[in-house]
Amino acid sequence: MFNSAVLDVAIGMIFVFLAVSLATSAIGEGIAGLFALRSKFLFQGIKDLLNDQKLDGLAAQIYQHALVNPRNDGSGKSEKELLQNAPSYVPPIQFANALLDVLDMGTPIAGPSGQRPGKMVSGDIKSVADAIDYIVPAAANRQINSMLHGIADRAGGDINLIKRELSAWFDNSMDRLSGVYKRWIQLINFGSAFALAAMLNISAIHVAKVLWQQPINIKVVEDAKGSLTDPNTAFAILDNKLSLPIGWCHYGQGSDNSSNKACSFPAGWDYLEIFIGWLITASGTMFGAPFWFDLLQRVIRLKAAGPSPEEKAKDAAAAS
Repeated sequence: MFNSAVLDVAIGMIFVFLAVSLATSAIGEGIAGLFALRSKFLFQGIKDLLNDQKLDGLAAQIYQHALVNPRNDGSGKSEKELLQNAPSYVPPIQFANALLDVLDMGTPIAGPSGQRPGKMVSGDIKSVADAIDYIVPAAANRQINSMLHGIADRAGGDINLIKRELSAWFDNSMDRLSGVYKRWIQLINFGSAFALAAMLNISAIHVAKVLWQQPINIKVVEDAKGSLTDPNTAFAILDNKLSLPIGWCHYGQGSDNSSNKACSFPAGWDYLEIFIGWLITASGTMFGAPFWFDLLQRVIRLKAAGPSPEEKAKDAAAAS
């Protein structure tokens, strides 16, 4: 393509990793959707955030609230019931509003203790502190009680400022949860990529070998075509020398142009090389399809137009 074996191999390898990454991303999204992984991770994250693993505290009341779980009727108490139609995302402001509603009208997590205080009044720090101690007593959940009191004190009892701090607290916590979810998705994508590489025999080592030898094979065919009179022999040479670098067929074929070796399988130490090649292929997908697409754009321009203003601003016009 560029009269450079090195560049041809690089472009071919990038394209292989891009194609496998796209396939595994689709598989990973399918698995995540089928098993509702996002909503389950979010649910577990909120339980961890509110120290409510048994669902007898704040997490259950938050998930019964229509602001957080609008497609649920709010009557369930078990994890299975609360996860029915559970959301995959919760806006921080909605979580903050739901938590404030629970503090105002919710059920005490340690059972009723004394008379319910009046509603929280913005600017009245005592009314806010009384609501916190009634719904989340320190004896039942010291960490959340202390955190809520700290926010109320810093905000001077101002409900809007409390809401803003609760939103920021939830947002920061979800950033950490997103990191955990991404690691699990990467693991799923790696497993999917390895399975795909094994089924289709997409060995990065073998692909690189075939791409490196391709210019030599083309020259062999060109040198031999002048002496060929039988079309079947010509096609046999093309099939033998210029075969696809993936798949099980053509992997272990020889150079005698015999068609009975077209689907021969490797033997001996070749399997170790294939296994390592699968691992390399699967590991390459961990970077994601956007990474390989951007890298491919830096090697060869994929669009017919010139550089966009955004590319010029990033000083990437020459590379893309």
